[in-house]
Amino acid sequence: MKDGWRSYHQEQKLSLQIRAILENYPDGSQILKELIQNADDAEATTVRFVLSKKRFSTTSLPDKRMDIHQGPALYAFNNAQFTEEDFDNITKLSDSSKMEDMQKTGKFGLGFCSVYHITDLPSFVSASKICIFDPHGEYLPEGNKGIQNDFLENKAVALAYPSLFEPFKLFDFTGTRSYPSTMFRLPLRTKKSVISDKIYKEEDILNLFKQIEEEGSSLLLFLKHVEEIELYVWDDTNLKLTYSLKIDNPAKVRDVRRGADNQSLSQLQERKEEKPTFINYEMNIRINSKATEKWRICNSIGNYKLIQFSQENSRNRIKLVPWGGVACRVSREKVQGKLFCTLSSPLETKLPIHINGYFELTNNRRDLWMGNDLQGKSLIRYQWNTKLFKNLIAFCYVELIGKIRKEVTENDLDYYYSLFPNTQTLDRKWHPLVDKTLKLLIDESAISEKSHSVSRWNHIMDTIFPGNAPTTVINYLRKYEIFVVFKVPDFVTEQFESLKFVSPTLVRNTLKKHNSVQLPFEQGLEILDYIGDLSHNLQDIRLVPLMDKTFGLFSSYSSTQYYVAPLEIKKLFDGKKNSFIDEKG
Repeated sequence: MKDGWRSYHQEQKLSLQIRAILENYPDGSQILKELIQNADDAEATTVRFVLSKKRFSTTSLPDKRMDIHQGPALYAFNNAQFTEEDFDNITKLSDSSKMEDMQKTGKFGLGFCSVYHITDLPSFVSASKICIFDPHGEYLPEGNKGIQNDFLENKAVALAYPSLFEPFKLFDFTGTRSYPSTMFRLPLRTKKSVISDKIYKEEDILNLFKQIEEEGSSLLLFLKHVEEIELYVWDDTNLKLTYSLKIDNPAKVRDVRRGADNQSLSQLQERKEEKPTFINYEMNIRINSKATEKWRICNSIGNYKLIQFSQENSRNRIKLVPWGGVACRVSREKVQGKLFCTLSSPLETKLPIHINGYFELTNNRRDLWMGNDLQGKSLIRYQWNTKLFKNLIAFCYVELIGKIRKEVTENDLDYYYSLFPNTQTLDRKWHPLVDKTLKLLIDESAISEKSHSVSRWNHIMDTIFPGNAPTTVINYLRKYEIFVVFKVPDFVTEQFESLKFVSPTLVRNTLKKHNSVQLPFEQGLEILDYIGDLSHNLQDIRLVPLMDKTFGLFSSYSSTQYYVAPLEIKKLFDGKKNSFIDEKG
């Protein structure tokens, strides 16, 4: 520059940028989840994590300073190959083309940065390239912050640096042919750095593995491509598989789990239907090649209102993906419901199902964006979460309950009703979802009556609930096809207004309609006790208890008379027991 001008501008070191990003990406199993998410976006079907306890040679590395990274490491493998676009995207901290791709739920540059919780020198191989990142510029030649080499074009590189390639000789990588998969190597941090103060040890990785095992089968529920996750430990003697998850019915799942494409989004928006289209399926997940868990899943891209909101706000550089769903375990084992953004977040919902969607979370990814600053993008994010609940998740929830309803037996009714939301146990942040779900359930035949081989389902507002009526009364009403349900938990009925319950008035009206029928004496006495004494309207009801253990008719029009008399008098008219009232009754 001329006239005394010199370069003078604001900038931030790459290592400090990454440190700031790590503050918004939780440490722990979330690191592995980000790598699973990236693999799923790459359409991988297999993901493997390996704790390597091995120490490799340091004699032939591009820079002597790299030798401290030849020890224990975490490996992340997936069976999808990087594209040229992927090689480009991973170098961008926050401007990945994934932001524009509605079929991909991750944010490549940001999500990958989570690996810096563990390492200062991540490297990976894919296709014909080996890549190494060094944000500090401390370990690579000439202070480079990253290097890449095509080992097929430059065959001498593998011969010159065998110590660099040797740690990757795993899962069929040779360094002599194109690699159809992708494998990351993350050497464990052994000293504090600008990026992170945390030193990672082998037991820390084992703890991450333990967290993954605790999440179990739920890891696979809402992914679009990944079908298998495996954990390994690699020491000087062998590579040992320690845990595995695998979809047991992959062919059936594969065809339905891929979701909707952009063309179907536009088609649904044009139809302007309130009720979205659903993708329903069962997923069987085998754990450690032994136990199998069965899950029922319902996914959707939402209704036209959600799609329209997503497309209208895409110009604001906010990626709002209209996709989500719900899942429940097909067993009596209760699910501790969580919120998923493809993979589970730390947010527990206390719902009996898992819910998944492209939700807007707070910067630390530990809570929903609640809209404290209700303007601009903050308002859009808050509105988006609410619309996801009301225009997608609630519909999927009701659809899921409907699918279970078609398969439920009398012995499974407790399980069926356990899937209903319970407002009393939930935080207010979930109320928009539950309120919409309950509103939709009103229009469903969601309440069951089971009687011998007869099964009926009824709309909740057309159903009569027992309330405090005794079983004798309920059985009497059911005899005359009055729909009174058993086994509906109180928490279900307490969430709806203006429901119908068994009442003395209902029973009296039924007795009047069928007053020619003689009831068994003990049953009639219980019913009489329920409907009230003589101060109530008992006209035309056959429940006057008589000495012959039958009932006479309450009537002011009948010529038949009934008498109250001492026992001695009644004995004198032993053949006329049907004329005397049984006062004990």
